[in-house]
Amino acid sequence: MTELTDYKVRKGVPIWALILIVGAAAVITGVITALIANVAENKGEASVTYIQYDVLTSTSYDPVEWSQNFPRQYKGWAATETFKPTAHAPALVPHEASDVDPRTETASSKLVEDPRLLTLWAGNIFSKDYRHLRGHWYAYTDQNYTLRVLEAPGKGQPAACLNCHASLPGIVDALGNGDREAGWSAMNLLTYAEGKEYADDRPLGCIDCHNPENMELTITRPALVNAMAAMKAEQGIANYDVNRDASVNEMRALICAQCHVEYYFAPDPDPDIFLRVVTFPWKYGLDIDDSWDYYQEINFADFTNTKTGARQLKAQHPEYEIWSTSIHAANGVTCADCHMPYQRVGSQKTSNHEIMSPMANISGTCGACHTASDQVL
Repeated sequence: MTELTDYKVRKGVPIWALILIVGAAAVITGVITALIANVAENKGEASVTYIQYDVLTSTSYDPVEWSQNFPRQYKGWAATETFKPTAHAPALVPHEASDVDPRTETASSKLVEDPRLLTLWAGNIFSKDYRHLRGHWYAYTDQNYTLRVLEAPGKGQPAACLNCHASLPGIVDALGNGDREAGWSAMNLLTYAEGKEYADDRPLGCIDCHNPENMELTITRPALVNAMAAMKAEQGIANYDVNRDASVNEMRALICAQCHVEYYFAPDPDPDIFLRVVTFPWKYGLDIDDSWDYYQEINFADFTNTKTGARQLKAQHPEYEIWSTSIHAANGVTCADCHMPYQRVGSQKTSNHEIMSPMANISGTCGACHTASDQVL
């Protein structure tokens, strides 16, 4: 009998072990419960694109109005005020401030770095001043004070320059009393000095690329709307509307093509009318031969070289056209994928609105597709 009792005691679980097991089970249960709750919370957070604190409208021109709803994107946009060095523009250069131009520093001059441009562009306004770019924050400021504006002959530069160097919706709304098409037509009759009076010193902002009602990417520049319609019509596609007919992925490049393209100012046939309309030479397509055919058809030249007497075309900045024939475009990789790469903050994925060189974040840009090291890339 004693042996049997001793056996049962030995086979039983000690109290301290039972307490330990129950405690461990409680801890594990708590961890699992917290994990499930966290996953559910993150899924819920990820499914919310944004929280609407402020109601945005078609007249929400100031990016600050968008900052409450989109703090991360606004922070990125605001960061374009900070100069980001690149291999081509490693530093800003000192600039002597004056009553005409208050800047104390500017981007370096390409004319100084490559004096051949002075001969190539003799007689063209770009031979006066041509500098590396700074962030979108400075698109309006640097345009106002470039010598191309300050020392432009005759009536000066046209207000058409504001298409890309200022926040356009507010300007055309003011000129057209809310009718943007009418406002754009009115702006194209003005000089730059006259047109900038409607700009309110606003650089490019949220409303230039997004529909404030649903945040969809939206083309706000009539020049691109017209160019796409003309090119599609030549291809047999009538009544093409880029805002209605382009895919989401196409828009991720077209939104940049509003400004980063080759263009010219189509003048009025009447020399007494100061009309300059931003026009893209896309009728026959996007490569350089297509543009050449178009310019030959309309017998257009940007200027006559004062050294050689030759009528010349001056390519502006055809980044979109060059991209469109690239291996990246063929594989659906857009401007935004490399210049505005996605970044994850908590459980939300947002595009980086700092808009800078892909070389500043190789692992996040090139590395999204390519597995080679940063050094190789």
